[in-house]
Amino acid sequence: MAGNSEKLTTEFYDGLGLFLRKNLKRGDAEVESMNEPVRFYTSKLGSVDLGEPQVSFADELFALAESKKISKTELCTRAGISRQMLYKIRGSEEPGVSKRAALALVVGVEATKPEADSLLKKAGFSFSDSDLTDMVVEYFIEKEVYDIDAINEVLYSYNRRPLGSI
Repeated sequence: MAGNSEKLTTEFYDGLGLFLRKNLKRGDAEVESMNEPVRFYTSKLGSVDLGEPQVSFADELFALAESKKISKTELCTRAGISRQMLYKIRGSEEPGVSKRAALALVVGVEATKPEADSLLKKAGFSFSDSDLTDMVVEYFIEKEVYDIDAINEVLYSYNRRPLGSI
């Protein structure tokens, strides 16, 4: 998080507004009052070969944190989550993490966009261009600003639930 405050300029936030207007798949007037989008799922999978087991969300998260020399305590602080939540994630074979928690951890581990995409995929999620929260987090990641408080301030301004505090 050190060094991020100088990146949070008026120009940065103006860029965020332009990014949302350009990329969010909704009308601008809806952005101020929207709730979580309704999603429809379909299950038309036939026989699927799952192949070899892949690296889990927790394993990839902790390997990434270790490679970036981010301790578990520091990860909790940066992501705004409790240590209990982190240990719950670590001890589970299933991803068992909400999308908000996964996004917070992606920010906390200072993941690049490709790293974030991979981590989210491991947790069963992806960035959506129809979800304001996703678009805000994606913008911050692309600009390499990993400040959970700044992200939450923007989310709050759009009446969205904050990341972390889980």
